[in-house]
Amino acid sequence: MAAGPVYAAFISYSRDDDGRLAPRLENALERFGKPWYRVRAVRVFRDDASLSANPGLWSSLTGALDRAEFFVLLASPGSAASEWVNREVEYWLGHRDRARLLLVLTDGEIAWDEHAGDFDWERATAVPRALSGAYGEEPRYTDLRFAATSEHFSIRDPRFRD
Repeated sequence: MAAGPVYAAFISYSRDDDGRLAPRLENALERFGKPWYRVRAVRVFRDDASLSANPGLWSSLTGALDRAEFFVLLASPGSAASEWVNREVEYWLGHRDRARLLLVLTDGEIAWDEHAGDFDWERATAVPRALSGAYGEEPRYTDLRFAATSEHFSIRDPRFRD
């Protein structure tokens, strides 16, 4: 990381829940604030777009995680149940700044238990267990549940810009 991050963000998601939304979010993030003379404003890592076939999937993912400035978790029941998403979250929390892990709700619910100082695991359906105890207070998240069904997801949409 001495030379700085290669990716502005690493997108972690469930293919089943967010296979259509993740590429659109990747494209929107790459184009957000883009000067007219550049192909993209920033580079975003998304497995299907950034990885080629190779014999070391996990080492390729951890290498990308090590070179990403932010971790963007597309939170949904599918990602909460995904072994791969949980592994990516655990790796990030063990090696990187948890303040740079951003939650984006795409389906299900995120619920916080103020008394326990953790997610309310009875009601939170979109958060992977790997986030248990990761936050000292309720994290702010972006609600993009509207975009999961929108065919015209765009950086011009004020809900996305928020």
